[in-house]
Amino acid sequence: GPTGNTLLSDTQSNTDRVTLHSSRLLNASSYRSGTSDDDDSSITNNNNEAQSIRS
Repeated sequence: GPTGNTLLSDTQSNTDRVTLHSSRLLNASSYRSGTSDDDDSSITNNNNEAQSIRS
């Protein structure tokens, strides 16, 4: 995490960040009208970002 380098700290920070990204994605999908292609693209980008955070 930002204030420590223990595994628990890093895992919690990463989980918080992924949760934030997921919430933002869900909100964006709820409040805008878009094509399914746009939504799929957003989900793919979100998953890619989550994976790069974990690695």
